Amino acid sequence: MSQIINKFLFNKEAALSNLVDIIKSVDGVKSIVASGSYSLDLSDNMSDVDLIIFYDECNPINVKGLNSILCSIGDFKNPIVSQIGDWDPFLNGGAWFVYQGTNIDLYYCNINILEATISNCKQGNISFNDVNMERIVPFGYYNFYLLGMVKKMVSLSDPNGINKYLKKKVKTYPKLMKKKIINLFLNDAHHSLMHAKKASVRKNLHIVSGALLRLISDLIKVLYALNETYMIDEKHYQADFFYFKKKPVDFFKRYDYIITTLKENSNFSCGVAYNLLGDVTILCKKYFSLKYYNYSRPT
Repeated sequence: MSQIINKFLFNKEAALSNLVDIIKSVDGVKSIVASGSYSLDLSDNMSDVDLIIFYDECNPINVKGLNSILCSIGDFKNPIVSQIGDWDPFLNGGAWFVYQGTNIDLYYCNINILEATISNCKQGNISFNDVNMERIVPFGYYNFYLLGMVKKMVSLSDPNGINKYLKKKVKTYPKLMKKKIINLFLNDAHHSLMHAKKASVRKNLHIVSGALLRLISDLIKVLYALNETYMIDEKHYQADFFYFKKKPVDFFKRYDYIITTLKENSNFSCGVAYNLLGDVTILCKKYFSLKYYNYSRPT
């Protein structure tokens, strides 16, 4: 199997071109883009290829036709093909199948909903997708991730200029979205530290670990916003952090201390998290106001 995958990666441009030519013939497909690790040029032998089909709600994708095509071209005869609306509100359906030895994750995206989401985020309206969480990234999926998806997607088929039109909408990082993300997640990080401290005193490692991982996840989102960099998810943050001009010293080393010392000394983990949170809070002082939570340094 690894040889097949390596062959696909070596010829991925030709393979994707063939696949896109087939899929774009399905009624309702307006345009097709690549997303995820492939669009970021970070794919390896283990990477799936993420493809997104854009469609207009007035002329939805012919799912039955898509299923028929995927059955005929896939390496296996029974691909998983959902109906529109079966998944979450943002990427509301899709298919999982294998093509020329590699896994393809195909998603449907309603252009009308996407445009509304971009507009909402520009106004600072941030929302969390709590639907079908079992198939989404570990720390959840937020609507502003879609702007990152659009910013970094690679156009594969765009006969009507839809992909180009969408990219223009996210050319500049929205100021209101930046402020909202920083305040929302930095306040949540302070709250998470409070819960971690209480749980540490009670020796409840389940709550301590959950609260501190949530704190770190919050800080990652905050630092993306502070550096006005669109975020797709949390899988590739280490590569992005290299280019950030505004970030605390030794972020990754301190992250490791927080995680690796949890079992032996959860209070020490809370102390490292406190200092890391304090440094990020100072970096964000121009945009941030602590609203609800008071905390003191762990002892």
